[in-house]
Amino acid sequence: MQKEEAKQLLLRYGAGNCSEAEKALVERYYVLYNESEPALSEDRVEELGRRIYAKLPKYDDQTAVRKLWPAYWVAAAIIVVLGIGVVFYKLQQNVTIPADQVVSAYANKAVLKLASGKVINLSDAENGVLASESGLEITKIKDGEILYKITDEKSGIASVGYNTISTPKGGQYQISLSDGSKVWLNAASSLTYPSTFPLSKARKVTLSGEAYFEITRLNDNNHEPAKVPFAVVTKGQEVEVLGTHFNVSAYGDDLNVKTTLLEGVVRVVPSRDSGKTLSKDGIVLQPNQQAVLTGHTLEVKEIDPDEAVAWKNGEFMFRNEPLENIMREVARWYDIEVVYENKLVGKELFGGTISRFGKVSEVLTMLELTGDVHFKIEGRKVFVTK
Repeated sequence: MQKEEAKQLLLRYGAGNCSEAEKALVERYYVLYNESEPALSEDRVEELGRRIYAKLPKYDDQTAVRKLWPAYWVAAAIIVVLGIGVVFYKLQQNVTIPADQVVSAYANKAVLKLASGKVINLSDAENGVLASESGLEITKIKDGEILYKITDEKSGIASVGYNTISTPKGGQYQISLSDGSKVWLNAASSLTYPSTFPLSKARKVTLSGEAYFEITRLNDNNHEPAKVPFAVVTKGQEVEVLGTHFNVSAYGDDLNVKTTLLEGVVRVVPSRDSGKTLSKDGIVLQPNQQAVLTGHTLEVKEIDPDEAVAWKNGEFMFRNEPLENIMREVARWYDIEVVYENKLVGKELFGGTISRFGKVSEVLTMLELTGDVHFKIEGRKVFVTK
């Protein structure tokens, strides 16, 4: 890539007009620049970058490709890119994914098991009432979403059954629970929950996998807010809330359980192997914080919540993430098997943002652009080499 081509690429990125592959290229260069250009201080580059960014063309279309890094950093890259266009050239040569690979993403696939034992394939079911049980109706209101609506308050409170909704690899689904709370279920996940939530009792659901929750505060009979807590039980912990927005990732093959808070307040309490809580103290999260549970140890860190809920918004978003973690997420979504021909490459860190609704080859191409890794697709197997 010549100097002028590199400059034009950066200008397109700043305007939001570049392709996913070009975006990945620029973002990889940003990482390389941070690691290999100590001559300019970060403050100095930021200052120069802001000056240049002020002169770049503005782009207001909200449908433009999302940028992972601040735009003024891209502008700052113009300061140094003119002398090292060879970096872009080298990265471009890494792309080896065959163009005819067509493993595509799935969406809106789930199976619902009712308290009666009846199993409903939600992918095949038509819109409309799916079932009536325990004083409520379960309705598929559109592709990818079901709604619980109480039709008989007394019946619903007197007899509470448990339902389970499960998504396969490559599937996702949205549920509106009978209390008005909403849950978005990610791929290869399941949620078990009461068909109704009596006002006098705590609300509790069990999650395996990943889900995003928007919890509604219950009202009592006088239409006053009732402090009926909502709890999400996962492997190794319980998350207690009243009304809030948060994401929980608790896959069985992940080393950690991650709870990310977007709005409100939640308490994360580790549990014993038997499932009983260790204490009522736990850790209280504030917005933009994430609790990471490893074994019985909880740690809290500040985080950009967009990363945690990128899947809900139809994206993969990675920032300094080990490749093995990334590939587990990719494998769940595309229902593929990942084979490492070089074990060490799985420990290397990668970053980038790309839509989840394209072909798997597009995601792998982005990863090839952003790091020293190669992929080979054979059927539903992906081989990873250095």
